[in-house]
Amino acid sequence: MLTQLDFKEHLREVAEALKKLHHSGIAPASDYELIPRLAKYESFTDVRSDLYLDLKKKWITMYEKEHAHQPKVFCHGDAQRSNIVIGKRLYLLDWEYAGWNEWTYDIASFGNVQFSDALLLLDVYLGRPATKEEADSVRFYRMYQALQWHQVALRKHMIGLSDVLHFDFNMLSAKYLNLAQTLYQEITKD
Repeated sequence: MLTQLDFKEHLREVAEALKKLHHSGIAPASDYELIPRLAKYESFTDVRSDLYLDLKKKWITMYEKEHAHQPKVFCHGDAQRSNIVIGKRLYLLDWEYAGWNEWTYDIASFGNVQFSDALLLLDVYLGRPATKEEADSVRFYRMYQALQWHQVALRKHMIGLSDVLHFDFNMLSAKYLNLAQTLYQEITKD
C-alpha cells in the first residue's frame, strides 16, 4: 500500500492513474450526490453544533454558486493513500464511493492523512503549480470530506466505539470540524 512507501516518489503514477480514470469516459452507476449524502450521514447522529451548521451552510452556498454546474467525471471517491497499492502496477482499491464528481474531489481525498499531500498531488496532476482557484477547489472538497467524516466520527463515538477501540472518536470529530473551519478560512482568504 502507498501508506507503507514514500508516497512522494509515486505522485506521478497516482496522478496518471487518476487522470486516466477522470478522462475514461466511463459513466458510473450513480452521482455522488454530495448534499443528500451529507444528509444521510447526519441521519446517523442527533448532534449538530452551531459551528457544524454554520460551516455546512457556507459549504452549500459555495457549492451551489461555484461548483454545482461544473463538469463531472467518473471519480474514485476515496483516493486516499490507504486505497492505493503500488507494485508492478498501481491499483485503486475500495470503490464503494465511486461516482460522478468534480475531479478535484479525488485530489482532496488524497489529503486524508495531511491536507498538504493533496496540494502536492494537485501540482503533479496539473503538471504545473496550481492557481489559488484550483487549490481552493481541492480545499473546498476536502472541507466537505471533513464535514462528512465529522459526522462519521460522531456516530462511532455515539455507538460506543471510542470505549471498545480505545480511540477517542469524539476528539476525532472535533478535529475534522476544525479542519473544515480552517479550510473555509483558507478558501475565503484574499
